[in-house]
Amino acid sequence: MKEYFFLILLFLSNLFGVKIIHDKVLSAPNGITSTVEAYLELPENQIHRFSLLYRPIGNIDYLETKFVKIRNLKYMAEIPGEFMNREILEYFLLLELPNQKRITFPRRDAYNNPIQIQIEILMVEE
Repeated sequence: MKEYFFLILLFLSNLFGVKIIHDKVLSAPNGITSTVEAYLELPENQIHRFSLLYRPIGNIDYLETKFVKIRNLKYMAEIPGEFMNREILEYFLLLELPNQKRITFPRRDAYNNPIQIQIEILMVEE
Protein backbone atom coordinates (compact mmCIF):
# COMPACT_ATOMS: atom_id res chain seq x y z
CA MET A 1 0.00 0.00 0.00
CA LYS A 2 2.83 2.37 0.90
CA GLU A 3 4.42 1.92 -2.55
CA TYR A 4 1.15 2.83 -4.30
CA PHE A 5 1.02 6.03 -2.28
CA PHE A 6 4.55 6.92 -3.41
CA LEU A 7 3.71 6.14 -7.05
CA ILE A 8 0.73 8.49 -6.88
CA LEU A 9 2.98 11.18 -5.36
CA LEU A 10 5.48 10.64 -8.16
CA PHE A 11 2.77 11.08 -10.76
CA LEU A 12 1.64 14.32 -9.13
CA SER A 13 5.24 15.53 -8.83
CA ASN A 14 5.55 15.40 -12.63
CA LEU A 15 3.06 18.23 -12.71
CA PHE A 16 5.27 20.40 -10.47
CA GLY A 17 8.85 19.47 -11.46
CA VAL A 18 11.56 17.21 -10.09
CA LYS A 19 11.00 16.06 -6.53
CA ILE A 20 12.47 13.60 -4.10
CA ILE A 21 9.86 11.42 -2.43
CA HIS A 22 11.08 10.20 0.95
CA ASP A 23 9.53 8.82 4.12
CA LYS A 24 11.68 10.32 6.90
CA VAL A 25 13.56 8.03 9.26
CA LEU A 26 12.74 9.46 12.68
CA SER A 27 14.12 6.75 14.96
CA ALA A 28 16.50 3.81 14.72
CA PRO A 29 18.21 1.36 17.08
CA ASN A 30 21.66 2.06 18.47
CA GLY A 31 24.58 0.51 16.58
CA ILE A 32 22.47 -1.00 13.77
CA THR A 33 22.90 0.05 10.12
CA SER A 34 20.00 2.29 9.09
CA THR A 35 18.49 2.07 5.61
CA VAL A 36 17.23 5.24 3.91
CA GLU A 37 14.94 4.91 0.88
CA ALA A 38 13.74 7.45 -1.66
CA TYR A 39 11.88 7.62 -4.96
CA LEU A 40 12.75 9.67 -8.05
CA GLU A 41 10.77 9.97 -11.26
CA LEU A 42 13.85 10.78 -13.37
CA PRO A 43 15.57 8.44 -15.79
CA GLU A 44 19.08 7.50 -14.62
CA ASN A 45 20.72 9.43 -17.48
CA GLN A 46 19.25 12.65 -16.04
CA ILE A 47 20.84 12.10 -12.63
CA HIS A 48 24.40 13.30 -12.14
CA ARG A 49 24.57 12.13 -8.51
CA PHE A 50 22.09 11.17 -5.79
CA SER A 51 23.56 11.15 -2.29
CA LEU A 52 22.72 10.74 1.36
CA LEU A 53 24.63 13.14 3.61
CA TYR A 54 24.72 12.38 7.33
CA ARG A 55 26.51 13.39 10.52
CA PRO A 56 26.30 12.73 14.24
CA ILE A 57 24.73 15.75 15.94
CA GLY A 58 27.39 18.27 16.95
CA ASN A 59 29.63 17.54 13.95
CA ILE A 60 30.12 20.26 11.36
CA ASP A 61 30.93 18.10 8.34
CA TYR A 62 28.64 15.61 6.66
CA LEU A 63 29.68 12.21 5.40
CA GLU A 64 28.36 11.20 1.98
CA THR A 65 27.18 7.91 0.57
CA LYS A 66 25.61 7.39 -2.85
CA PHE A 67 22.13 6.04 -3.32
CA VAL A 68 21.85 2.77 -5.24
CA LYS A 69 18.91 2.08 -7.53
CA ILE A 70 17.10 -1.02 -6.25
CA ARG A 71 13.93 -0.91 -8.40
CA ASN A 72 12.37 1.12 -11.15
CA LEU A 73 12.02 4.41 -9.24
CA LYS A 74 13.34 3.37 -5.84
CA TYR A 75 16.79 4.13 -4.39
CA MET A 76 18.47 3.05 -1.18
CA ALA A 77 21.47 4.15 0.91
CA GLU A 78 22.75 3.03 4.29
CA ILE A 79 24.14 4.77 7.34
CA PRO A 80 26.68 2.39 8.91
CA GLY A 81 25.95 1.14 12.42
CA GLU A 82 29.11 2.73 13.86
CA PHE A 83 27.53 6.17 13.23
CA MET A 84 24.30 5.19 14.97
CA ASN A 85 25.76 5.60 18.46
CA ARG A 86 24.84 9.08 19.68
CA GLU A 87 21.44 10.32 20.76
CA ILE A 88 20.72 12.03 17.44
CA LEU A 89 22.01 11.62 13.89
CA GLU A 90 21.23 14.20 11.20
CA TYR A 91 20.82 13.62 7.47
CA PHE A 92 19.51 15.02 4.21
CA LEU A 93 19.23 13.88 0.58
CA LEU A 94 20.98 15.66 -2.28
CA LEU A 95 20.10 15.18 -5.95
CA GLU A 96 22.46 16.75 -8.47
CA LEU A 97 21.32 17.07 -12.08
CA PRO A 98 23.61 17.35 -15.13
CA ASN A 99 22.76 21.08 -15.53
CA GLN A 100 24.35 21.73 -12.08
CA LYS A 101 20.92 22.12 -10.47
CA ARG A 102 20.69 20.77 -6.91
CA ILE A 103 17.55 19.51 -5.22
CA THR A 104 17.50 18.58 -1.54
CA PHE A 105 15.17 16.85 0.85
CA PRO A 106 14.15 18.64 2.95
CA ARG A 107 13.70 21.34 0.32
CA ARG A 108 14.61 24.40 2.42
CA ASP A 109 18.14 24.81 3.74
CA ALA A 110 18.72 21.08 4.22
CA TYR A 111 22.37 21.61 5.16
CA ASN A 112 21.44 23.68 8.24
CA ASN A 113 18.05 22.08 8.95
CA PRO A 114 18.51 18.34 8.31
CA ILE A 115 16.21 15.52 9.31
CA GLN A 116 17.02 14.14 12.75
CA ILE A 117 17.02 10.47 13.68
CA GLN A 118 16.48 9.75 17.36
CA ILE A 119 18.81 6.86 18.26
CA GLU A 120 17.09 4.35 20.55
CA ILE A 121 19.44 3.17 23.29
CA LEU A 122 18.51 -0.40 24.12
CA MET A 123 18.91 -1.49 27.71
CA VAL A 124 20.33 -4.96 28.26
CA GLU A 125 18.82 -6.84 31.18
CA GLU A 126 21.13 -9.09 33.20
